[in-house]
Amino acid sequence: KNRLFLSSYYGDDVLSPPKTDSGLFDGGFRLGNLTTTLRWNHIYNSKLFSNFSLIHTRFRYDVEANIPGNSFLAKSRIADYAAKLDYSYYKNADNLFRYGLHATLHGFRPNVVNTAGAISEVIRDREGKLLQNVETGIYFQHEWEPQPLLKIGYGFRESFLFTNDTFFTSPEPRIGITYNFHERQSVKLSYARMTQYLHLVSSSAIALPTDLWYPVTKRVKPLYSDQIAAGYNYNFEKQQVLTTVEVYYKRMKNLIEYREGAQLLLNDNYENELVSGNGEAYGCEFFAQRTTGRLTGWIGYTLSWSTRKFEALNNGKKYYARFDRRHDVSVVATYDVTKRFIISGVWVYSTGQRFTPVIGYFLMPNSTLTNVNTLPIYGERNSTELPPAHRLDISLIFKSKEKSNRKWLKWQGEWSVGAYNTYNRAQPYRIEVTDNGSGGLKYVAKGLFGTIPFVGYNFRY
Repeated sequence: KNRLFLSSYYGDDVLSPPKTDSGLFDGGFRLGNLTTTLRWNHIYNSKLFSNFSLIHTRFRYDVEANIPGNSFLAKSRIADYAAKLDYSYYKNADNLFRYGLHATLHGFRPNVVNTAGAISEVIRDREGKLLQNVETGIYFQHEWEPQPLLKIGYGFRESFLFTNDTFFTSPEPRIGITYNFHERQSVKLSYARMTQYLHLVSSSAIALPTDLWYPVTKRVKPLYSDQIAAGYNYNFEKQQVLTTVEVYYKRMKNLIEYREGAQLLLNDNYENELVSGNGEAYGCEFFAQRTTGRLTGWIGYTLSWSTRKFEALNNGKKYYARFDRRHDVSVVATYDVTKRFIISGVWVYSTGQRFTPVIGYFLMPNSTLTNVNTLPIYGERNSTELPPAHRLDISLIFKSKEKSNRKWLKWQGEWSVGAYNTYNRAQPYRIEVTDNGSGGLKYVAKGLFGTIPFVGYNFRY
């Protein structure tokens, strides 16, 4: 038996700040994703089936600035072409085997620049340096139940990376064990070794978009991580609620970040702007879920820490990662008023993103001694947080009659209406340094996305 699946997604995030009163400056940025997947599913028999997939993805960002008579556009592009083959073999009720292989051609082109007007005499158009590599891998996984109360899952993956001037390979073992004391309680332990051949480089300043995906090269080494986790589950049968508590620790090697004073635009050699270091992440997660009854949903809370240590940054002292978020809360609830009318809500809360603060300024004469430059003084790296982000989303869902009860329009559809960020709290995304009115300075957080109403219709046939 053969089945063919085709899926595609396209999306753009566009930010255009309000124009100034003078009309002298206009700009903004755009982030876009495109992905397409063609999958062939083949069933050999009742125990063995396979999936063969062809995948194309594209990511881009554009930063644009316009002033009368001049325009500047800086772009970055990533394109992937991948193929993978996965097998699943159900030997019996106690043994499931998964194995397969994949290959991906990565293409990166940072710092594509287009200019127009008088500025083009100073800043020339450039295509940026094309970076390419091929990532491949093979894997094997066995899910085994040696006895009714014990489940063991173990596997191994060997990954490979081929670049123009070097070759990397890395073993990635993993194992997970779950033991059920009885129907209500269980514990689990796991370990995983992971290798990543693509780095996300983040700036500690709040200036979007400075995050950059950069590939592994001869000088930029792969990211290695080891993670261990332990968890405990308890099922409250009477209340029909499953609860989980999990703790984890993750160690990372060969992280990269921008060096101090890095030049990000108009630079074809990013590797000179990068430094390498190590990191840690650890914390605990609490989760409770109800999946039956008229009221369903879940509550999740994470308490976590994420740190970095780079000899070339923060005077060699450990500091918090940019995306270190101490608290993260999510509450999701769905209530079936009737079979065809549903009310749902989502509330999320997270600690604000970290950044490196400006704690003062000093004055320095310029090279010709004709003027004075004002230079910032920075505090500890990533020592300050933006205000926390939180919002409430509410939606109402109206389902059509079951298609078996209708004489025409033989599909099942539903209307949904609601609002994103119901209480209209802007989500902090950047800060500005302003005068506090008494001769000092203060930070003012700027936010995005107030209340956004929506209407949607979904159907299946």
